[in-house]
Amino acid sequence: MLARPYFTGQGTFDNTTGAGILEYETSSNSTTFTPTLPPINATNVVANFTRKLRSLASSQFPVNVPQTADKKFFFTVGLGNSPCPKNQTCQGPNGVWFMHCHFDVHLSWGLRMAWIVLDGALPSQKLPPPPSDLPKC
Repeated sequence: MLARPYFTGQGTFDNTTGAGILEYETSSNSTTFTPTLPPINATNVVANFTRKLRSLASSQFPVNVPQTADKKFFFTVGLGNSPCPKNQTCQGPNGVWFMHCHFDVHLSWGLRMAWIVLDGALPSQKLPPPPSDLPKC
């Protein structure tokens, strides 16, 4: 059994997220098979897989998603491993920030939320171009 996360961003992440336990009822003399996994940033593989997923919603078990919020919300945003000099405000990077800890899988489920941070004046404060393998709408 092999597992690999999907990650296209910059920076570090926890690469120990896949785990599995296989318990055999009897011993076997068969040879071990090791599959080949796609690269960690294979957007096309992830898009092809998640495109095949379908909802389990039915008339008996509908998915009623609220269309309005009836409460006030307070969001806290953490920078994680992004460096921030002591006693200074970390304002960047600019662009669209997805608000989820592991959004690669949850975006495909429709769990989307984003903040838009406008570009700054300097080149280092501009939104970078999208990855070359980003699927087109």
